[in-house]
Amino acid sequence: MTTQEVNPTTGTDAALTDYVRQLEARLRVLEDKEALGALMNRYCRTSDAKDWYAWSLCFVEDAEFEFGPFGTHHGRQKIREVCEAAEEPYLSMQHSMTNMQFEIDGDTATGTAYLWFAGVQDPQNPSKHYDIGGPYEWTFRLTPEGWRLSRMHLRVVWTQGDQEQSVFG
Repeated sequence: MTTQEVNPTTGTDAALTDYVRQLEARLRVLEDKEALGALMNRYCRTSDAKDWYAWSLCFVEDAEFEFGPFGTHHGRQKIREVCEAAEEPYLSMQHSMTNMQFEIDGDTATGTAYLWFAGVQDPQNPSKHYDIGGPYEWTFRLTPEGWRLSRMHLRVVWTQGDQEQSVFG
């Protein structure tokens, strides 16, 4: 229905009410997708800043994290410990995600993106870095604090750089 089809003078109160409900539902999906994108950007920024406490708050308490070489880990605290230790050698990092896409289903959502990670151990020699790329698959849950990651899976498709600088040791 369009605004041209809604005419309160011809007794279409029900049509107007339905139209407003549809608009509200569409707006909610857009707001949720924006919030999910902001969550994933915060995920990248806080890990690059090594603010592991703020980073861990991107996850629900009982989250699952599956990352090929690291295996599967359960629980916000365990996920934090594993990732913090893996990225400790990098004094500078950049997590970038492209092609983010989200599907909303009430209080749950799924999403995908491509990761490009670059880690530098010696900021005085930034041309020597280790890179990882691959697709992310996510599941999210809406909590009283907003959207949070409940499951994350990263499949490493490619790496580049000195294996000595790899998070895989």
